[in-house]
Amino acid sequence: MGMTERDDAMQEHMAYLVFIEHRTFSYLDFLSFEVNGVQYNMSHGIFRNKISKLIGADKVELVCNSGLGFYSLKGIQVQKKLMTPNHMGVVSSVTAVTGVINSTPPSICNIIKELPPNNNSLHDIHLKFQVPDIWTIISSSSSSSSSKYKPHPVSKFIDLPLLNINNLKIRTTIHRTDTITVVVACSNAPIITDTAGLIRLSNALIRVEERLSRLLDECGKYVTGGYESLPIPEHDKWIVTMWHFGQDGSNEYTGQKFCSTWRDGESALIRTYSKRMNSSRSTTIRKERIEYPNKIFADAIEEKLYFNTGGGSNYY
Repeated sequence: MGMTERDDAMQEHMAYLVFIEHRTFSYLDFLSFEVNGVQYNMSHGIFRNKISKLIGADKVELVCNSGLGFYSLKGIQVQKKLMTPNHMGVVSSVTAVTGVINSTPPSICNIIKELPPNNNSLHDIHLKFQVPDIWTIISSSSSSSSSKYKPHPVSKFIDLPLLNINNLKIRTTIHRTDTITVVVACSNAPIITDTAGLIRLSNALIRVEERLSRLLDECGKYVTGGYESLPIPEHDKWIVTMWHFGQDGSNEYTGQKFCSTWRDGESALIRTYSKRMNSSRSTTIRKERIEYPNKIFADAIEEKLYFNTGGGSNYY
């Protein structure tokens, strides 16, 4: 296939979703996505044509189709990520994970309306920043047989070991463009958007800063001609590229599992779904908006703190 820059970016993003986030992907992941600091957009029709060619080239395979096709790289088994699509941009009916649309409005609609307005939180937080020459320095240690930092053979990114800090699972990836991406997974223990929550998140990101500094010093020993210490930007200057902002119900939900998704204009998705919480082993209702702030961490967090104290309007 004749590869364009967008084709190459599409395949690198696929590799990121499969190997780093360990999940399948759908066209929703490619409506607006970023690779190596460059933003790309793709309509559903273009995605469908390109994915058909990749399937024909034996590079991609269909994992399941529940009204929305979910794919993975050929031969790579990952977790299925199910959503209910709505192509018209209007609120969809609540749909069970079986894909069957309920013919009558379920009682959970009232539960959703009564979610506590001040119980806002963040999870699945994606950040990025740049450090010149970091990829070259880290990859220089890969010549050692014992090195843990070997670049991925296809995408060339370097995936650091997972950090687990205060119920926050943090994955750090160094890309060959010297962009570092940090993903904070905390779906079962989300960050409450108050002062205590901000301190919890900030303390964890400080640990990421410290680890990267130590790693640079360790790998700098392998640089020919010597190594000059590189500063890691403070996390409040990192760019927030995406996060899930929403509310959890305060009461346990015992009904049928469901997931409903709709689009807010062209830039965000809104989802409501039943969520099993590992910490309490109970199920709750979660309503969330998938946002793409593209602002530095300090500014993005300040907006959420302002919202949580009643300064913002309802985002649904």
